[in-house]
Amino acid sequence: MTRLELALVVDLAGLLEHLVGCIPGAETAILLTADGKATASWSGSARTAGEVSLLAPTLRALAEAAARYRRLGPVWRTIVALDHQMFALAPAGPDAVLGVTLNGRATLDSVLIDTATAAERAGRMLAAHDVHPDAPALQRRRHRRSLDPHPLCHPARGTTSVTTLAPGRSAAGLAHLTGCDPNPSDDELERMLARLRSL
Repeated sequence: MTRLELALVVDLAGLLEHLVGCIPGAETAILLTADGKATASWSGSARTAGEVSLLAPTLRALAEAAARYRRLGPVWRTIVALDHQMFALAPAGPDAVLGVTLNGRATLDSVLIDTATAAERAGRMLAAHDVHPDAPALQRRRHRRSLDPHPLCHPARGTTSVTTLAPGRSAAGLAHLTGCDPNPSDDELERMLARLRSL
C-alpha cells in the first residue's frame, strides 16, 4: 500500500467516525462501491455491514428506476424510515455510495444534511487521491472490521447471496433485483415494487 492509499484509508475512516459521532442516533457508516462492496466502515457489526451491502444497491437501483420512470432527474439521497430505525444512502462521487444506519433518535433533518455533507467529502477524498473505491489497497485494508463484500448477484454463475434481514425474512428476493436492467420497463418496475412489498 502506498502512502497516498494509506492516507486515503485513514481519511475515510476518520470521516466515517466523525459522521457516526456527530449525527444523533447514527450507528453505522459504510462506504460502498456502486455494486455494494464495503470499502470502509465505522462501528456496527459485521452482520449490519453485510445487510447494508446487500440492500444499498437494490434500494439505489429502485430509486433511480422510479426517477427515470417519472422523469424526475437524478437521485441525490435515498432514505428508508422504519418504526425504530432509518437507513440513508447518498452518492459519494460517481463510483461510491455512503450508507448510514440510524436508530430512533435520529431526525430527518440531520440525516439529510449530515449524510449528504459526509458523502460529498468522501467523494472529494476519492477524487483527490485519484483512487477508485474498488482499488485493491482499499479492499485489503478495511477499517476495524473484516467485512464480507459479498456481491449481491453473480449473473455469470447464476447464484445469489442470501442474508437474513429480520426474523423469518430472507433477502434472496432483494438480492436478484440488483442484476436487473438499468432501464426497466413499466411491467418490470411494477414487479420489483411488488416483490419489495412482499418481503
